[in-house]
This record gives sequence, structure tokens and C-alpha cells, in this order.
Amino acid sequence: MEREVDAKNSLTIAVIRAVSDYENKPVDSLPPLSETVDSDALEAAFDSDGNTDRHGRVSFVFSDSRVTIRHGKYITVEPVIFARSNADGRRYESS
Repeated sequence: MEREVDAKNSLTIAVIRAVSDYENKPVDSLPPLSETVDSDALEAAFDSDGNTDRHGRVSFVFSDSRVTIRHGKYITVEPVIFARSNADGRRYESS
């Protein structure tokens, strides 16, 4: 699922709402976004003075989804598939 960030909302609020919609879960049932990513740093990474376009891309796993933000303007939410390594028991992400 991809959606454009509404200029009236912060990027972090947009991420939480997008994941909530994608996973069909209430916002308050999601883990705190701050446990996954520094919200202030995320906002600052795509901050614009209004005279320039925002560039860049960042991806992270939040709740059960992979979130990708492009140019601070588009949010893509996709499923995450976890595989367990037989060697060390750690979880590794693949999609």
C-alpha cells in the first residue's frame, strides 16, 4: 500500500496511521513508534524550508510491516516475512 503524506500531519503520525490501516489494527494496539525509530530524527531527515524538495529514502520495520518513506512525501507499507536461522536462533528479515 502506498499513500501520500498529508501536509496537515506530521510524518510520524502519517506512518502510524498508514500501518494501522494496512494491518487493520487500531492505532493504540500498535507498539510505540519510538521503540523502532527516533521520531525527531525522522521528521528532521525530511524537513523542508518550503523552498526546496525533500529527497531521500528510509526503510524500517514497524509492528508487522516494512515501512518505506520516500522524499518525505510517500509512505509505502508492505508485509514483512521473518525467517529463523537454524545456526543461531536469531530472526532475520526478508521480504
